[in-house]
Amino acid sequence: MFRSWLLIAICLILACAAGAQPIHGGRLSVSCDGDQFAVRVTGQARPFATGRLHVTGGVLRVIAVKDRDFGQGQAIESSLPDGSRATVQLFPGLPFVLFSATLANPTGEAAVT
Repeated sequence: MFRSWLLIAICLILACAAGAQPIHGGRLSVSCDGDQFAVRVTGQARPFATGRLHVTGGVLRVIAVKDRDFGQGQAIESSLPDGSRATVQLFPGLPFVLFSATLANPTGEAAVT
């Protein structure tokens, strides 16, 4: 019984450490590993662009997004408990990736970053 629980725990840790599942938007795909992202042309192994998400140390998850101009798409979101979040978004038919970030100030005090 203990071995079963240990195996499940190890699998969950490895799944979380691997980052979010890749998202696909027709021509492009984006993957995240921790705070690092990579953009690839669909079918290519080597990324043509890499970088770091603006909100670091967050929980990664794949979400559905809807844009007034681009329609339905997918995003990888990194979110923190204070409400800060960053997304990397892909929409079918678009030859580029959209990025957004929301910074939160949970203290109520004026802050400049």
